[in-house]
Amino acid sequence: MTGVLHRMVRRQQTDAPDVPLTATRAVKLAVTRAAQSSVGLVVDVTGVADRTCDLDGVTADLAPDTLMLGIERDGACIGMMVCDASLIAATLETITTGGVSAQPAPTRAITETDADLVRPLLQALLDDLAATTPGTVLDGWAVGCRLSVRFCDTRAACFALREQSYRIIAITVSDQKTDRAPCVSIALPDTACPVPDRVPQSQVAADWADRLAASVMGAPARLDVVVHRMPVPLRRLTSLAVGDCLPLTGFAVGSVRVEAPGGQLVATGRLGHVSGRIAVRIAGDTPPQLVDLPHNALAQPKGSTAIRDATLIA
Repeated sequence: MTGVLHRMVRRQQTDAPDVPLTATRAVKLAVTRAAQSSVGLVVDVTGVADRTCDLDGVTADLAPDTLMLGIERDGACIGMMVCDASLIAATLETITTGGVSAQPAPTRAITETDADLVRPLLQALLDDLAATTPGTVLDGWAVGCRLSVRFCDTRAACFALREQSYRIIAITVSDQKTDRAPCVSIALPDTACPVPDRVPQSQVAADWADRLAASVMGAPARLDVVVHRMPVPLRRLTSLAVGDCLPLTGFAVGSVRVEAPGGQLVATGRLGHVSGRIAVRIAGDTPPQLVDLPHNALAQPKGSTAIRDATLIA
């Protein structure tokens, strides 16, 4: 009888298939292990969402009370990790008091000290993801990733990251003591799509400066060419008809002004012709433009008999 039971047990063990580790299970394992090993925080993973999007989708709908940290690999910024205030509060409470407080998380701005204290947990999460996801669809996704600079806002994050397809893993956890729902999300390039050559972080700022300069210099600017200004009585304007001519008294070919909106003088020029069309040739340096002084700017105090110095505003 004993031999029969032994053969039955061995047959059941042999026939039991190995359950493959899915990406969701790997993420849950990495989160719980990282929280426990880094700061002693015990959590349960209540949700794992996986999606892909472009760069605009990475920073869309982010709450203002979140911590945004860059993720770099080989010296280049390739992604971002976002941690909400609830997870930061649970981490700080565990570090300082040994456990999560039953009180609601305080509402305040996230400081640099908060960011420094929660970094070990977030870095441990990246390391554990790289270790637990081989064999899943996330294999290699987080390998070699390190936390880098803190982004002050979503605009700064968009400037640092490249336009490409990103995979975002959003993880919601429970601290087992409160009704908070701490959340952390990781955005890294989608390994299923071709990833362009990475640019060193030092070159990101230079590229941005070049793109900004090119965008500004390429922006359309309105310029008005003023040939002549003269006063005309209203009765003369209202009586104008097709074919009437207005004499330009005092007009000279070299008296053309090029003005920006508001009458700001940009340059002076001369009228001419190019390929049968009327053209304006820009002259050299623009002469200084004099404006009136404010009213009573040269008023003298009592007892003064003369104005010693006067300044013209150019």
